[in-house]
Amino acid sequence: MIYVTDRINGNPVSQAEVKDFQKCIADTGLGQLNRKGCQWSWCNKREDADRIYNNIDWAFENSHWFMKYIIIEVVYKSYGVADHSPKLLCTEVIKNFFPKPFRLLNVILQDEVFNQMVQEVFNQTIPGYSMVDILKGKLQRIQNEIDVDLFNNQLILEEKEILMQIEKWEGIQEKELTDPSLVEQDFITFFKNLLGTNAIELLCLDITITRNGPCLNREQQQVLIKAISEVEIKLGLKDMPNDKAPSIDSLPAEFFKTYWGIVGEETIQAVK
Repeated sequence: MIYVTDRINGNPVSQAEVKDFQKCIADTGLGQLNRKGCQWSWCNKREDADRIYNNIDWAFENSHWFMKYIIIEVVYKSYGVADHSPKLLCTEVIKNFFPKPFRLLNVILQDEVFNQMVQEVFNQTIPGYSMVDILKGKLQRIQNEIDVDLFNNQLILEEKEILMQIEKWEGIQEKELTDPSLVEQDFITFFKNLLGTNAIELLCLDITITRNGPCLNREQQQVLIKAISEVEIKLGLKDMPNDKAPSIDSLPAEFFKTYWGIVGEETIQAVK
């Protein structure tokens, strides 16, 4: 640590502990790099009352680096599953190029080159995201919020829960879950967490009032809950105007009609 203020909670830092390091920095002519991101470089990740934050990891530069990389900075990333904040240092000057919004011109739908491009793209195998990757994304978001509110008990508990989930799913990825009883237990646990716990009292509709009004018969009820068919999907697409986009991908209905032989199967799977 460099300053007596480089710790929150835990034993206070005295000037005697940091003066030798301060002298070393001054004697070598080093200076601290500009930093952004997490304000603390280390955390013990305990409960809010016992949680300690330290700045014990630093990035320095000498005069040569300062002249060559005058706008360089080090980014302190969120802790993730570790106690220390990873540091990212890049000496390249990054220019931000903002992509133009996607716009499909209907005139190119009949172009042979575009036809080949569609076939190549839809024949690619795109891997999905593992549960660990999804949880690490959530962990980063939670830790960014904790960095603003260091002792928020709710956020700390959420961080702890996600860390436990990451440890669990990393174990599942290392050994494939094939035991039927374990698969069943994991399935039940997932939907219990999704749907919540049993309530002591549930509010219900007045059955007498409901029965006095119009009611669907059994056949009508079955029609409402039956799975959508391929024919219904095709008819729905056929009835759509060519300039209407059926989804958030900004592809107009005419695209799916023109290339149904290529994209039809995946489109049906996505709708179902």
